[in-house]
Amino acid sequence: MSDDLKYEVKSNREHARNVEHKFNYFFVSLTFSVLALAINHGVETDLRAPLISGLMGWLLLLISGVFGVLRLEDQPTYFRILSLLAEIDVEKEAQTQKQGLVKSPYSSEYGDEIKYWGKELDSIDSRLRWKYFAQKWGFLSGVVLLTISYSYPLICALFQKAPVINAALVYLSTIDLYPH
Repeated sequence: MSDDLKYEVKSNREHARNVEHKFNYFFVSLTFSVLALAINHGVETDLRAPLISGLMGWLLLLISGVFGVLRLEDQPTYFRILSLLAEIDVEKEAQTQKQGLVKSPYSSEYGDEIKYWGKELDSIDSRLRWKYFAQKWGFLSGVVLLTISYSYPLICALFQKAPVINAALVYLSTIDLYPH
């Protein structure tokens, strides 16, 4: 591979990492911002459905934000291990060139170290993916529940002229969740 192509690949990889880091910080800050606005401007109603939906939305947004912070906490470790593995590869390549031999990177004295750090990297990668999954779906579910919470009175008003739907909505909003 030519030096220009290697530089372009490295530059694109660094750019992708930079964009990913910015997105991660943006997503965490967006989650906590939406949560703060939702708590500050809660729905004021006597109906139970929008209140429960709003509280569940707040809880999911809080959980989503916590998972985002935990992801941000694990990422430096992930990149330190990547850097360590890259240093081992460079050192191994330099030794191979010095000796004039062609060897597998796993047959050197670094083999056990590479395997250990590779397993650690896989473990952290798995945790990062799981946390992102929880963060993403918690955020989306929280926003949907908040949307339902804020739009519930409007939906009720829209369907007041339809007696069957109105009766069902009134019934659902008056269910006593904690019978005495």
